[in-house]
Amino acid sequence: MNVDLEAVNPKETAVDDDAGLYAQRAIVQEALNKLSAHQRKVIELRILKGYSTKETARILNKKEGAIRVLQYRALKKLSEILDEMEGQL
Repeated sequence: MNVDLEAVNPKETAVDDDAGLYAQRAIVQEALNKLSAHQRKVIELRILKGYSTKETARILNKKEGAIRVLQYRALKKLSEILDEMEGQL
């Protein structure tokens, strides 16, 4: 299969990608805002910043088990919120 790279307009493609990415980020941010402050912080530290459970527990002054529970509940709630939002679109 041959692709004519000169026929592709990178500016149009980039704008479309940026718009889609922006929309996805806005949806995720809105969903994150519906979590409790503790749940948001755990998601931020564990998922977005990549801290370990132990590091997150130290930062939040909580036990590792509490962090695991908070993360589980936060991800479950986030999934439910995103499902609801998808149903509204």
